[in-house]
Amino acid sequence: MVEKLKVEITANMRDRELIRFLYTYRSLSNAELNEYLDFYSSGDGAWLVNMLNDAYLAAFKICINNYFTKIMEFFKDYKICPLSNRQGKNNSAPNNEQ
Repeated sequence: MVEKLKVEITANMRDRELIRFLYTYRSLSNAELNEYLDFYSSGDGAWLVNMLNDAYLAAFKICINNYFTKIMEFFKDYKICPLSNRQGKNNSAPNNEQ
């Protein structure tokens, strides 16, 4: 399941990156695009791409960790009863009766 999700997310990210590149470089001539391709194919270009990817992943990990910390904090007083589908604060079912 995790591997399938990873593949889907990676494909989605690559599609978005391609769209972003197409939009960013839309006004360039073929000669200018070839210069960019030559740079990205070089050792310096590969270094730049790796550094940008590492920075993006580091920022993404921080965001995800903060998100899940907030989620866990929000639900810290809630438990899921393992014997039923009911949920509620302190392992009790919601009380709709008044």
